[in-house]
This record gives sequence, C-alpha cells and structure tokens, in this order.
Amino acid sequence: MLLFYIHKDNKVSLVLGTMHNLPFALIPEHIKQFLFQAKTLVIENQNSLSITKQILIKAGILCSETDIDWTKELTTEQKEILALHTQHFFARKQVNVEISELTLTGAYEVLSFEYDSMGEGMDYQLIEHFQNESKKILGLESLLDIKEYLANGEGQPITIALVQDAIQRIIDHSLTIEQKAQKEKLLKVLEDYLFEKGCFLEALQEPDDEEVILRNRNWLPRLEKYHQEEEGVVLFSVGFAHIRDLLKLLSKAGYKITKASGSLAGENLTDGSQNMSWSEQLLHEMRSENEHTETSSVSSGNILYYYDEHYLKGLKDITKVQDEKERNYPLNLS
Repeated sequence: MLLFYIHKDNKVSLVLGTMHNLPFALIPEHIKQFLFQAKTLVIENQNSLSITKQILIKAGILCSETDIDWTKELTTEQKEILALHTQHFFARKQVNVEISELTLTGAYEVLSFEYDSMGEGMDYQLIEHFQNESKKILGLESLLDIKEYLANGEGQPITIALVQDAIQRIIDHSLTIEQKAQKEKLLKVLEDYLFEKGCFLEALQEPDDEEVILRNRNWLPRLEKYHQEEEGVVLFSVGFAHIRDLLKLLSKAGYKITKASGSLAGENLTDGSQNMSWSEQLLHEMRSENEHTETSSVSSGNILYYYDEHYLKGLKDITKVQDEKERNYPLNLS
C-alpha cells in the first residue's frame, strides 16, 4: 500500500497514493481508522468541495453564454452517461448543472473524477468522512490552476474525442463489472493494491506522465505550506500515479521519507534488494541516489513497526521516534 510518512521541520505528515476506483469500504478497518486520525485532509484539487457557478465559468468548467453547445456531437447513450455523472458530481457542490452548460474541459473533469465508482471510491469516501467530522479539507490545486496550465499548452488539450473516450472507459468498466462476480473482482483489486502486485503493479511501473510531473511541481509549494502550517498530522491524498515523482521531489526538498504501510497492511519488509515491494524498491533507489549527500532523506522503514503499533492503539503522546541510525526525530503528532 502506498502510504508514507514525510518528516521535516519537527513535523510528520502522511502521503497516501489512492486508487480512484477502488471502493473505500473494502479497505481494512484498522487502516481506515489510522487515516481518519489525521487532523487535515489535502486532496489533489478543490473540485470536490462546494463551489459557485460563477467560479466554474471563470475556471472554464462551465460555458459562457457565447459558447457553442458541443454536446450535439454525442450519441444519446453518451449524453445519458455524461448527464448521470454530471448530476452526481455537482450534487456535492450544491450546484445544479445541465450537460449543455459544460465545456469540454468541464466534461472531462466530471468523467475523470466520477470514474471512481460513483462516489464509493477512496477519494470520495475520505472527503465524506472528513466533512462529516468537520475537519479541514484543502486542495493542492484549484480549478483556475488547472485552467492555466491547460491554456499554456502544458496539459493535454481536451477534445470531443477525448471526452468520448472517457465515456467509453466508463461503459467498458460497467460491462466488466456486470460480466464478472463483482465482489471477487474487487477483492482481487484490493489485494493487488494493498500488496502492490498484479495489475496494480503493472500500472505503477508505467513511466511518469508529463502532465503528472507538471502537476507535482505545481503542487510542491502548496504541499510544503500545508505541512508546515497546519496543526497536527496532515494526510495528503493523491492518485497513485503521482507517488514516484512526488516522493522524489519531496526528498530533494529535504523531507525524510519512510514507508508507513508495512505493518498496517501486513507486508513483509526486507532489508535487501530482493523481494521488495514496488514502493520499497523506490525508497531503496532514492537512498542510493542520496548516498553522496551528507544526510539521506529516505529511511529504510525500520522505525515504523513501533510507530504504527502505538499510533493505532491511540497512544498519541509519542513525541520522538528513533531510527536505525540512533538519531532522534521529534514528531508533532498531536
């Protein structure tokens, strides 16, 4: 499972790599409770929160009065799917939106976010829990940020064909679920996610997308600000495709990184380079890259069994954790 502690300036935060379309209900309860103890949730963008139509128009999500209705190019089935997902997407923002009001960018945003199992996915359910607990939820980017890098040609141009492809992915996903035993399939996805194997491992091994790299670099200043200024433990929740590049950026920025999910998910951590999980191999490579610096910002994770065990028992008064080099790192866990 892609769950990491990041340490800097006498403070610890959590970074979670989510699988957007994995129902959060399947995640083992002790892992969910561990995540829920964070004081603040930071998500990729603020699309998930309440918003006004004026902001949506300014951000290029909704059309202005002069824009042409591009939805005429869609088939009846495509319109129905887009309408269903649009209704669900904007219901959480307390805004009523018709598909004819969407720009191509808006439609793609709706379809991309709604692909996470119609509100049952990890991201939605994390947001819902933190909202119900009246905890703070922040974003690493805004709709205006997304509009800006798309306008600068730094992101993939959104076309009708791209929107139609996104709709087709949803159709294919639905057909797959209908054709197979849903519970059995989802449990296999969960196993692959927790233990970084199978199809999930194949996805992790894909090269970093240029847009992912760009967004990570845009996120870094805000991520550091939240880590430093927010009280208590901050949980940064981002799609798993961002993890490799994002952790490398954090390491270069002076963060000490350790794997938090070894004892949580029941994984067998190893000290050597054989039989490592994908994330352990990533940290191993990062440690090797840092060998020639004065101090490595990546830990092997030997301290984590102590921390996970006591944190899960609710002993929040831990103020220091000792790593394998006998150095003390004060942690603000209150």
